Amino acid sequence: MAEVDLILVNGQVLSSGALVEANILVNHGKVAGIVDPSHCAAAGQTVDCTGLVVLPGMVDCHIHLGHGTSIAAPQVPGDADAESAAAAAGE
Repeated sequence: MAEVDLILVNGQVLSSGALVEANILVNHGKVAGIVDPSHCAAAGQTVDCTGLVVLPGMVDCHIHLGHGTSIAAPQVPGDADAESAAAAAGE
């Protein structure tokens, strides 16, 4: 296989409802493959995910908007924009 930008190694990958040992190949910001850990791909960067669960292609859309005692709705103008952007960036 040609070189990819990133390979995530040694993680537990959620695939088809089960946790499996696999490596994830990423190229141009997209999942390019989920491969057996024995598969060695050339990559620009390698990230060791030992002890982590990796959710390829999934987005956690759970966020809290607001400050102080109420997190159910934006309390300050701009909260929704800033906090939605942070959630999209995975922060």
